[in-house]
Amino acid sequence: MSAPSLSVQTVLYGTPLDQIWQLIRSVAAAARPWAERGGRVELVIGDSSPIPLSAEAVDEIREGGIDRGLADCSYVFFDANLGSGGGHNRVAEHSGGEVIFVLNPDTYLAPTAIRVLGDALLADPSIGAAEARQIPMEHPKDYDPLTGDTSWVSGACFMTPRRVFEELGGFDGRYLFGPYEDVALCCRARRAGGRVAVHRGAYLYHLEGKSSDFSAPQVAGAVAMNRIRPSLMVAAQQTQ
Repeated sequence: MSAPSLSVQTVLYGTPLDQIWQLIRSVAAAARPWAERGGRVELVIGDSSPIPLSAEAVDEIREGGIDRGLADCSYVFFDANLGSGGGHNRVAEHSGGEVIFVLNPDTYLAPTAIRVLGDALLADPSIGAAEARQIPMEHPKDYDPLTGDTSWVSGACFMTPRRVFEELGGFDGRYLFGPYEDVALCCRARRAGGRVAVHRGAYLYHLEGKSSDFSAPQVAGAVAMNRIRPSLMVAAQQTQ
């Protein structure tokens, strides 16, 4: 039985071109084990930046992704700052994989990350979202060391069946910047009876704060939001 098709998606905002190429190389390398099992893997890059990439850069990115083994490597310019959640919702409209892999552009996947997370979803349909562990620093949250069950998964890197993502209505696009849309999404997933889990065998390097050129006050605000995630989760559960 072939592996399901996979759409890896990321959202840029002022992301340097060399960082985009690092992401492409990382995704292509991690996609190989999945493609060898018959799973089509595409990378869809959404862009909330004020100015789009040049036509030449877009052509080179597409050709470079395909040359490295991806089924496709496409670019979507939003012409608006949709934020992370809103951007991923828009990208999902342009992708076609049976499984969606949400990924920050300031990340670098371990070569086995896609296979490990994908196998976790295939092995247990109750998992609505599976997250990789982050290096050099994980988010300060608890998870079951045996099952991986946790209260939320980070929007920096998680895999979810498209069916689940669409049934939940995607991310709540009202949150332009800051770590809340992933928590809210997980609240809805758990309320619907699904599980969210950290997979201890999947890893990525995450250079936090390097995926955009937001101002220092905005970044500081996001960090402060990180510290109160548990309270936000409770509030989200009470208001939905």
